[in-house]
Amino acid sequence: MEAEICKRTGGSEPCDMASTVAQPASLGDLEGEIDKQTALALRPESELQDEEPRVAKSGDHRLHPGMELGMPDLQPLMDEDYGHVITILGAGDAGKTSFLCSLYCMAASGDLEAHGYRFAGSLTLPGFEARTRKSRNWEKGKVPDRMTYRTQYEVDRGAGFMHLDLHRIGQERRMRLFLSDLPGEWTTTLIDNARNADRLRFIDRSDGILILIDGPTLLDRLRRGQTLNQHKILIDRISAIVPNRCPIAVLATKGDQIGMTTPPALDDIVQHARRSGFQAHGAVISSFSGVEEVCSGAGVVESLMTVLASSPNAAYSGTRPEVSARPARFFGWAPVTRGEAR
Repeated sequence: MEAEICKRTGGSEPCDMASTVAQPASLGDLEGEIDKQTALALRPESELQDEEPRVAKSGDHRLHPGMELGMPDLQPLMDEDYGHVITILGAGDAGKTSFLCSLYCMAASGDLEAHGYRFAGSLTLPGFEARTRKSRNWEKGKVPDRMTYRTQYEVDRGAGFMHLDLHRIGQERRMRLFLSDLPGEWTTTLIDNARNADRLRFIDRSDGILILIDGPTLLDRLRRGQTLNQHKILIDRISAIVPNRCPIAVLATKGDQIGMTTPPALDDIVQHARRSGFQAHGAVISSFSGVEEVCSGAGVVESLMTVLASSPNAAYSGTRPEVSARPARFFGWAPVTRGEAR
């Protein structure tokens, strides 16, 4: 089905900026689009070795671009079924993209079955595949300096989201997730000046907010004070944008480097969020682990599900039943989760 879509607003009303684009008209069309994106994502390594994720730009309103979704892309999907919007904030190298990649790899390999969920599709498979490519080729004891591509910062970049559908095992229901992948500069500039909040106004629609902090800095005697103060300011900025006080998880990343120890400063930030009116909890996670004692993905799923369970819209998902069973796995990630990747 083809529809006239306004390039400026993403709406279907006739206007001078309307253009004809392909748009799924039904659940069957959406399933076909997911299958198409799956095929694109599984192209040979040789075709994608130099490819990096494309970023969304203002005015780029294509439906289902594959690498990531922009704000105008979300509404048609949310009209079909409720989608939980999860905003992930954090400075550069805090581990935001690693969190996304870890979650995706566990879903795609079937590791989420232990938590009662199964991978049920994604319209951003090429984007997930491009982001996780670095994490699949490393030797035991030789963890790369970077496990994922850095989310690019561009002046006219719009908010980008990764889409993930999870099937609730035994309930025949689907949970639809839209997880933001934002440059670290968006967080740091918000901390620096409240005037930079405009491009983050979308977070008042969030079902949950994850604040990721580089774990080792919270234990570093020289850096923890500044890090603590910055993230208290960040929570103050968020409270001015989010009047409904959606749940927040404050996550110390790179847990494998700190022995999965909870830094006292993490609790201070969580308590500040609670005093600001948020339902907040803290946790230590390790999206990718370089030590055998800590599994890759430790704490990732638990933190996400805790936030979702605290959301006022927790029960409002999976309104449309699964129409067919999908394979639980399409590639293996078990060696990575054990820290034994080759």
